[in-house]
Amino acid sequence: MIALLVQATRHRSPRVRLHAHRLLRGTAERDVYLEATATLLEDPLPDVRMSAIRILAFARYLPAVPVIVELLSASHNGV
Repeated sequence: MIALLVQATRHRSPRVRLHAHRLLRGTAERDVYLEATATLLEDPLPDVRMSAIRILAFARYLPAVPVIVELLSASHNGV
């Protein structure tokens, strides 16, 4: 089930992606949840990317730091 939810975080529908992500928070191990959250840093929607940045920064998830820095320093990305 966890694998299906992780896969759903890459679904074409933003609603499905976000719902799968919320379900992962309560069911998956911390590392799995944060890895799935890191994939949302590439989401086409700026609000989703900002939410992922907040979650990963609060969790101090170091593997995502370079991507977060890049997103926050680029002016054209809507974040």
